[in-house]
Amino acid sequence: MAKVTNSMSFQSFEVNMTDGIITEYKKDGEFPYSVKKLVSSFGEDSTLSISLKNIKREHLYQFLTVLDGVSDLGLSIKLENGLEELMPDDEDSNESHEE
Repeated sequence: MAKVTNSMSFQSFEVNMTDGIITEYKKDGEFPYSVKKLVSSFGEDSTLSISLKNIKREHLYQFLTVLDGVSDLGLSIKLENGLEELMPDDEDSNESHEE
């Protein structure tokens, strides 16, 4: 089975994800970095900005499940670049029906 690896960044963090599962964190050359350590480093009010590129639809549920675990620890999640390609955009379809 092919592995799909995405790299994401949060300030000086690198986050590697394989098959929809976040596998490791790197900050200032330190590997691996746990989600709990990520929270303690930035505080519970931090926002994790994630850029999604080339993530396969079948891995999206696994990925969002991991993100739900991260948000349970107190980090806010901000998804960028790529998610809109996987999810239907209802707002655009509503705008096309304007009179």
